[in-house]
Amino acid sequence: MLAEAATNMHRDIPCHVGTSREVADRDYHALHEDFASLCDFGGRLLGSESEQKAVTWAHDKLSEIGGQVSCYRLEVPVWCTTRSRLTFVSNGESFECQPMLRTVPTPAEGLTGTVLDLGRGRAEDYANIGDAAIGKILLVEHEYPFSPTHVHRREKIRLAIRHGAKAVLMLNPTGDGGLLSGASQTLEGFDPIPCGYISNACAARLRAQRSDETVVRIFLDGLASIVHAGIPSLIIGDPALPRILLSAHIDGHPLGESALDNATGVAVALAATRRLAPQFRTARYALQTILFTAEEWALFGSAHYLAQLTEDECRNIKLNVNLDIVAGSPNLTALISGFPHLRRLVETACAESSIEVSTYLPLVANSDHYNFARSGIPAFRLLAGFDEPHSRVRHILSGSDRRDQVDPAELERALEFVCSVIACATRESESFARLA
Repeated sequence: MLAEAATNMHRDIPCHVGTSREVADRDYHALHEDFASLCDFGGRLLGSESEQKAVTWAHDKLSEIGGQVSCYRLEVPVWCTTRSRLTFVSNGESFECQPMLRTVPTPAEGLTGTVLDLGRGRAEDYANIGDAAIGKILLVEHEYPFSPTHVHRREKIRLAIRHGAKAVLMLNPTGDGGLLSGASQTLEGFDPIPCGYISNACAARLRAQRSDETVVRIFLDGLASIVHAGIPSLIIGDPALPRILLSAHIDGHPLGESALDNATGVAVALAATRRLAPQFRTARYALQTILFTAEEWALFGSAHYLAQLTEDECRNIKLNVNLDIVAGSPNLTALISGFPHLRRLVETACAESSIEVSTYLPLVANSDHYNFARSGIPAFRLLAGFDEPHSRVRHILSGSDRRDQVDPAELERALEFVCSVIACATRESESFARLA
């Protein structure tokens, strides 16, 4: 349905300055083909055959563009589930339980405990319960992750650990209410605890029980291993020149196609690189496009990459444009990571592309731009659906994150804005000095 509508809409999308309609149509065709190919691989969970094939495919796509292509290697400690279940001790009724990435297993016989419902599981929800969380399995709610008031899943897990919980169950009140997938969290000085997602239906059964009947047994079995992964990169232009780094993450989650999160970003990054390549072959700046993996594992891939750079190499990166979930709503926001001068860059690109993009100043640790910003590199994340909990973006992390949630016209708009903002950033030799 969305694809049919976009077929007739994309001719109304303004092209990047200097791009003919014929070139734009060719770019859009390749953009949509790449997006479909990424979805065809499946969810692209780190270490899976799906992710490995997608990384190889992306490396080949970058090689076709031409330039200095490389693949950074990294080793990621992972834990892969072999059995997961939640069972009511009183009657044996069972529900699926999706282990969080980076969680720890339960004992072989399972982990048994009483469930304590803490609602949203924010700091204020602990204010009047005293020591009630100690030794309990806490039930807390997942929140739509992109809003000024959002409390991240990992912070909720830290709170649970700090208050003595023995496990965390997180329910999904958004989207279709099904299972979700996301990374767990540890807290220095405390033992890690098992964490899993349950469906809204399972949570409803828990909440329907009398408090003395909410005893459950959780089974989270799995195998620890080291995943050998690759991060494909392409540099166009002289590598010694100051550069703009365009990034997106290719890894995803096992429940759907990881279409919104983040086939959209990778497809747009590839399309933008193809279009911008000719101008960077002779420019005063270089363009680096890097497609991270292990982003869904607490931003591990980009953290590892930046840790290997020297101070001079970090300083040579003048701007990071990070594409992560750039469709799912017609509304785009640039999360500008505490760099107020980036607002001017975004506004200039909006004026030149005739595409409206809002800005959000605070630094948010929700994608790879965070690691660049923490390293002192001006960085922003382009995101669809900010503060829109009813947008299609609500389907991320779930089995509903499939290609039918993406309007192709939204991909095209994101492409035009990305090309415009990078062109604006490189237009004058003083541009980067104004951004820093």
